[in-house]
Amino acid sequence: NPEPVWAMKGVRLAAAPRVVGGKHLKMTLRAGGKRFEAIAFNYPLSALPEGGIDVAFTLQKNCWNGKTGLQFQVRDIRVAE
Repeated sequence: NPEPVWAMKGVRLAAAPRVVGGKHLKMTLRAGGKRFEAIAFNYPLSALPEGGIDVAFTLQKNCWNGKTGLQFQVRDIRVAE
């Protein structure tokens, strides 16, 4: 079965994204009063649109530094409509 891909429209960055591993973006997104951790593999910081964005993602389990949680694995980003 194919992995489901979800989308959220009109998402905002809750903090400045940071580059990890030299070419991946780690972001905290904000929508509906909630925050979501996200990672965009092989996504240049310069390609990230300003303002609101629409995000397509899959969910992944993230285990790091003794903590486990869910994070969005970003598949695509575009300027919010």
